Amino acid sequence: DGRRHRDAGAAAAGVDPHDGLNPRMNLKPDQLAAHLAKGVKPLYTVHGDEPLLALEQGFRGIDTANQRKHYHEAGAGAAIRTAVANGQVPRDDLFLQTKFTFRQGQDHRLPYDSKAPIPVQVEQSFASSLKHLQTDYIDVYMSHRADPAVPIGETLETYRTLIDAGKLRSVGASNYSAEELAEAVATVGSGRATYSSFQPHYNLARRDEYV
Repeated sequence: DGRRHRDAGAAAAGVDPHDGLNPRMNLKPDQLAAHLAKGVKPLYTVHGDEPLLALEQGFRGIDTANQRKHYHEAGAGAAIRTAVANGQVPRDDLFLQTKFTFRQGQDHRLPYDSKAPIPVQVEQSFASSLKHLQTDYIDVYMSHRADPAVPIGETLETYRTLIDAGKLRSVGASNYSAEELAEAVATVGSGRATYSSFQPHYNLARRDEYV
């Protein structure tokens, strides 16, 4: 599977795949403390119910998705509510990043009406994310892979309306190919948001498509 290939590739490169700043890979407190001292705020990817521990350890960036198949966005929201209520961290000190996932990446637990037009699906999913994360704005909203059947400009126009409404600060692309990212850049224009961040599926076992 992907994890086995990642570990094998890391071993070949002389890297411990279970070392580093990802708390799901045996986070080392001294490493975290050193990064926090430099003003770095690590981004913690939430797949389960463990984000409160991450916040307690000093993480201020939460990365999740409104994709119940692989993520638990509401669990992240519960941790945020607890941390803010306890005075552990103000909302403004948090960096919240979540994603819109097209139908092919979802299971039966959809955060939108799959029969609705794409702009409506985006708006419904975004509203659901605000509720899950218990906030009134998102720092970064990402397209969680592209859908070949949907023009990228269509989602960028919807993201622009969310930015103009003060509910969203910026947008990004997740797991886009180089071609898809180039198309997104080419579609920039009036009335459309611009991707300002990129979260690629780049790793030791999967690099060719980004070279």
